[in-house]
Amino acid sequence: MVDSVFKILILEDQISDVELVKHLISRSEISAEFVVVDNKKDFEKKIKEFKPDIILSDHNLPNFNSVEALKIYKNYYPQINYPTVFILVTGTVSEEFAVSVIQEGADDYILKDRMQRLPLAILQAFEKNKEKFNKKLLAKEQERLLYHIELLLKSTKEGIYGIDLKGNCTFINDAALQMIGYSREECIQKNMHKLIHSKKSDQRNYPESDCPIKLTEITQTSCTISNEVFWKKDGSFFHVEYHASPIIEKSKVVGAVVIFSDISKRIQESKLKEINYNITNIFLEEESMDHCLENTLREFCISVGKYIGEAWITNIDESALRLAATFSLHNHLNIEANQNEIQLGEGVVGEVLKNGKFIFIPNIQEYNIYLRKEYAIKNNFYSAYFFPIKFKLNTIAVFAFYDTHIAQADTSFISLFESCISNIADNIHRKKTEVQLKNIFDHSPDLICIIGKDNLYKKVNQAFQTILGYSEPDLLGLHFTDIVHEADVEHSILNSISLENSLQKVQSFTNRLIGKNGHEHWFNWTYQLIQETDFYLAIAKDITNKVLLEKELEEEKLRKQLAITDAVIVAQERERKKIGLELHDNVCQLLATAKIYIALAKKDIKSGKVSLEQVEALVDKANFEIRGLSHALVPRLIDENSLEDALEELAMLTEHSSQLKISLKFLNINEREISDDLKLTFYRIIQEQLQNIIKYAQTNRVKIVLQKKKNHYHLLIEDKGVGFDVNAKRNGIGILNIQTRAMVYNGSVKITSALGKGCLLEVLIPTV
Repeated sequence: MVDSVFKILILEDQISDVELVKHLISRSEISAEFVVVDNKKDFEKKIKEFKPDIILSDHNLPNFNSVEALKIYKNYYPQINYPTVFILVTGTVSEEFAVSVIQEGADDYILKDRMQRLPLAILQAFEKNKEKFNKKLLAKEQERLLYHIELLLKSTKEGIYGIDLKGNCTFINDAALQMIGYSREECIQKNMHKLIHSKKSDQRNYPESDCPIKLTEITQTSCTISNEVFWKKDGSFFHVEYHASPIIEKSKVVGAVVIFSDISKRIQESKLKEINYNITNIFLEEESMDHCLENTLREFCISVGKYIGEAWITNIDESALRLAATFSLHNHLNIEANQNEIQLGEGVVGEVLKNGKFIFIPNIQEYNIYLRKEYAIKNNFYSAYFFPIKFKLNTIAVFAFYDTHIAQADTSFISLFESCISNIADNIHRKKTEVQLKNIFDHSPDLICIIGKDNLYKKVNQAFQTILGYSEPDLLGLHFTDIVHEADVEHSILNSISLENSLQKVQSFTNRLIGKNGHEHWFNWTYQLIQETDFYLAIAKDITNKVLLEKELEEEKLRKQLAITDAVIVAQERERKKIGLELHDNVCQLLATAKIYIALAKKDIKSGKVSLEQVEALVDKANFEIRGLSHALVPRLIDENSLEDALEELAMLTEHSSQLKISLKFLNINEREISDDLKLTFYRIIQEQLQNIIKYAQTNRVKIVLQKKKNHYHLLIEDKGVGFDVNAKRNGIGILNIQTRAMVYNGSVKITSALGKGCLLEVLIPTV
């Protein structure tokens, strides 16, 4: 029973024959749809439009025959994507012709006098062509699949190869060949385990019977492995992750397919991450730099299988290295650490220090500048690696590693170590910095401590014991105010709270601490929060001596002020006495005499003229004396530009009343810029010093210079007298008076003198 309806194209010009064909087919199990044509044109048209499954062709037609029809059918057949049948239905033809038609592509031929066989011939031919068509489709599909598989094998980054039950390679893609370094011809029909998988990374044999790929064929289960290596043609290996699956054909395992990836980079990155993590922890946990370096060597030697390592570290000026640490994996090479320094450029290590470049020695026996060759060769070490450790372009250390064989450089090890260099350099630099900071912390003359946010001491330096007598155990756990002077506790707490609650990074304040012996000590504190922690760093400078000195200076200043006050009072009393004596002995006497003459004039009018003239002379003289006395009390400053005139007049009067010759100079002075009070100060200082010179200097020459410089006035008074010891105690108040007047204007006084060398008085007063 045929389920489908056949499309049957009949090429026949005899109606009776057409009807016979239809009748025979309709009586069979064939369901059919018919189209009848009787010429070439219609045949060509219908074969395209009708798309027949079956073509039944008569041989002889007007101007057309079955041979031509077969050719048309064959030309069109490649465009048909379904099975078709061409059967020749004709009268008498020779057997040779029938065979030739079938050879040309016809599926069968039926003689018209034997038409009963037609339905069966149609079915048989159709089934035969259907099978051929399906095989053709399958072949095309297989070809397409093979093409895509080939594309997949070529385009994938993963290596892929197949093996048979003997382990021989049946196929392998380009990616796999590139990774293992063999050609396809060197792999096909070769045992892949022996070729690339027969050893472990440590060179130990790896039996094929233990190989998971082989076990895949036995157990018929897939596996994924990520801790093995494949070996290259050049003798090196790489870490792989592979997935092996059995190839099953007709329920039987015929081999296995292996898909693998080179995970060396991933392994190295993982190892690098682990090593860097361990190195960082080593430098965090170990206090000693040498122990840090030794454990770093241990980490590398164990991780990468190098037998011995050395770590050289630079001195302060980075001109030499000392062997700070060694590590031997199996105690192969006994080289003590802390050897003599290797100078810049000396030996291999010194060369690495000098040039900052990596050096690999494939054969130590042939490398003459290696300084300890005999030790290495004696212990069977023949190749060595020397790595510079740089921080900011400067070589701060050199690491050396040794191997037990003469070989080419292990590029994977070099790459791994060089990837760790920056981390090692950072940790060495940080450890150096920590050591320096610890030295600063431990040996600083200032108090340094760590205080928690709970205000308890967490760590203190040696200065606490040196200055205050407290050891670290004495203070740990105490509140920081427990040793603060009771008068300063509130002030200290407020400053601590202020820092915590403000955006300020640093707080400064002063307080007193009580030492273990009960003595007070003054300190100036700098208090700051350590970022991203709950701790404060506090540094205190001992200012006890400064405070005591300031107190002494304040007391001295007070004593001087009292002395000045006493001196002023004494001077005032002396001036009053002098004025009184001047008035009594001079002016009053003149006035008393004038009064007598006036009395005489009253009694003797005739002689009054003479008496009045004498009175007038006496009054004039008294007036002159009063004017002189007034001028001595207040100099005659005519106007704001009269300082120079007043000083010239003072010099003239001094010269008249003494043996002095005075030289007076004004340099770069604009008196309009000088206040009257300051002018009077200059006048009084010069007047005071002239009196001192007259009394003590025993000289006849004085030089006075008043000059304006950049930002101050410079008054110079110099004599060539007997001089004096400036450090000797003096009972007079003259110099003290001069110093006091200068201090009013924030000025200073300098006296340069020695016995027999005169005296130089210099007064500096700021211009503003």
